[in-house]
Amino acid sequence: MKPLHVVLAVLITAIWGVNFSVIKLGLATVDPFILAGIRFSLCALPAIFFIRKPEVPWRYIIGYGLVFGIGLWGVVNLGIKAGLSAGIASLVLQFSAFFTILLGGWVFKEALTRFQVLGMLIALAGLLCIIKISDGSV
Repeated sequence: MKPLHVVLAVLITAIWGVNFSVIKLGLATVDPFILAGIRFSLCALPAIFFIRKPEVPWRYIIGYGLVFGIGLWGVVNLGIKAGLSAGIASLVLQFSAFFTILLGGWVFKEALTRFQVLGMLIALAGLLCIIKISDGSV
């Protein structure tokens, strides 16, 4: 791996870690769901000038933005405001993988393969073990 790639990987990891501290600061004065909406609006507005719209109906783009952007991040923000540690909050975000597969099956009528179901069960078991074992101090 090139040194630049290592530096970029460490930088991205650091930004991701600091992200939760900034969320905690923001939650001192802003509602969790409003903060999630502001966050994703500020990310989406510049992006629409540089990234071409995918060839899907607007209802899917808006629905995904609301469910993932405001819904999932709003719940994470709500958890942090209620005292959830940043480490566990980052694990809660991993549940989005389950929602993606299940919504794909429901909205687009995609059949779930046995490997997807098995993978979800293994991942769910791992996430539940981490959440149950951790005392929230990390």
